[in-house]
Amino acid sequence: MRPEPELIPSPGIVLSEGLETARPSSHLGDAARRFVRNPWAVAGLVVVLALVAMAILAPELAPKNPDFSYPNAVNNLGQAVGPSRGFPLGTDELGRDVLSRIIWGARVSLEVGFLATFLAMFIGVCLGVVAAYFSGWVDQVIMRFTDIMLAFPFLLFVIVVVSVLRPSVAIIIAVIGFLGWAPICRIARGQALSTVRNEYIEGARAVGASHGRIMFRYLLPNMLAPIIVYGFLQVSVNILTEAALAFLGLGAPPPTPDWGSMVSEGQTYMQTMPWLFFYPGLAITLTVVAFNLVGDGLNEALNPRKNY
Repeated sequence: MRPEPELIPSPGIVLSEGLETARPSSHLGDAARRFVRNPWAVAGLVVVLALVAMAILAPELAPKNPDFSYPNAVNNLGQAVGPSRGFPLGTDELGRDVLSRIIWGARVSLEVGFLATFLAMFIGVCLGVVAAYFSGWVDQVIMRFTDIMLAFPFLLFVIVVVSVLRPSVAIIIAVIGFLGWAPICRIARGQALSTVRNEYIEGARAVGASHGRIMFRYLLPNMLAPIIVYGFLQVSVNILTEAALAFLGLGAPPPTPDWGSMVSEGQTYMQTMPWLFFYPGLAITLTVVAFNLVGDGLNEALNPRKNY
């Protein structure tokens, strides 16, 4: 029986049990230390974790029912009142508690941000790896289709498609995910092209490893760093996209609390009741900045030799 060839791994690659595993050498500890030394990245991570916890625990944290109109103490009607002890962020024009609606609105924004990003990255990474691995006409077809997708203005494309369909959280996630995969496809292809000709990939082919095993067991783990960084940055983009759709009336159907729709409703009363516009806008800004800080921190931690 012919002995299997000895595989010589490229720098930074660890092969164990023959070809059973191939993963980047363990530099996670160094990356974690670099990340922790970045105070802005840590602050962003704390805010992100707090937002996730707030979204998960919304039923327990929200002081009021977000859909119930609370009567004004003066006229007993459901009308807006400013921030007070009973309503720390005031109530909206229908008498609903703004703080409770912001807490519940975090669920919609984070759900769209995370799930739409995951869907787009799953499609884009799979197509990018396949294009780089097979090259030739497969690469040409995938990349020309990617160029077509990149030719359309993303936000305008999403608005058109969502307006044709019946807006809902599930529809928004699907539309953003299926239309937003092209940039990560290019990133994944570029990373895969720099790895696919390494010795351990050629060795895997020589010993008869299947195409799927080579691509997603040996190739993909060695290109995760830029994909993870892109993912965190893209979550903030998708949160902004969802807020823009809700601002235009294409978000989650009422009475679902949604930060973008709250900003849209509050702009009418900017002069007389500025809290209706300010607090949901602040929530969107804080969330986007936090995810960007984490993404930048991960980029510096995982790519210490690069300056961006």
